[in-house]
Amino acid sequence: MTIGTLMVEWLGWLFEAASSLAPLLATIGVLAVFLRVFQRQWRWAALWSLLSVGFGLLWFVGIGDALPLRGDRAPVLTVVTANLYGYNAKFDAVFDWARMSNADLLVFQEVTSAWGHALDPLNQSYLSTASTTGIRVYSRHPISNRETIALIQGGSDALQFDVQVPGGPITVVAAHLVSPTTAENLAIRNRQLGALARHMRDLEGEAILVGDLNTAVTTLNFAALLDQGRLSHPQTPVFFGTWPTFVPLGLFQIDHVLVRGGLGYSAVGTEEVPGSDHYALRVEIVRTAE
Repeated sequence: MTIGTLMVEWLGWLFEAASSLAPLLATIGVLAVFLRVFQRQWRWAALWSLLSVGFGLLWFVGIGDALPLRGDRAPVLTVVTANLYGYNAKFDAVFDWARMSNADLLVFQEVTSAWGHALDPLNQSYLSTASTTGIRVYSRHPISNRETIALIQGGSDALQFDVQVPGGPITVVAAHLVSPTTAENLAIRNRQLGALARHMRDLEGEAILVGDLNTAVTTLNFAALLDQGRLSHPQTPVFFGTWPTFVPLGLFQIDHVLVRGGLGYSAVGTEEVPGSDHYALRVEIVRTAE
């Protein structure tokens, strides 16, 4: 591997990180412009202006295709997705939170064997369940056509099933993609995104992609997922994140509920999950067809 190839791969990782923080960096850039202008440092002000515009454009890419919230419509499905964090040991607190969530569809990631046992009592509150390695789902509506979807060789699988809601079934694909913390993992994550996009594109009817996709809404890879998978995401505030929890509003929105085929959103928000490093994402799904 050449030095040039290594540089391209690491710049890819750095660009991923920078674009994930686009709203924050654009805001910092604007503040820096005002400071440099006040100090009459015109060249620095011009440089910060260019950086602010660049990060602002990345943020615009992330929200340009977002669907507006439709609060005038009654939700057909309330979805809550949460990465439990495998080292989390607050089993009772998470169980109580999940039981009181009033979600129609609970989607958990990083479900270890210990977490599986801790969550088993939710079967008393939910009608149906489905699972694959690391993922478990609870539904108040009947679930059918469960299957495991192999995304890439050697990578984690996704879980697909149909939820029988009033007005017709909705296909749900639940996934947890690798975290792009290195150049190698970034390449793996991107291959997983490509496989997910192709899979979602080929589905018929109404469908939802849900889970920890480890991809922020302001990255070009996320834009490619939406375009190639024919998916949409909800409009959210500028500073809206689901990870990490040690930041009050989170820095990165990497947990998602994406829709296609005549579905939209009436509400979106986050909730604290005891002991997890992710905020849970709660989304109310509506049908947009008249």
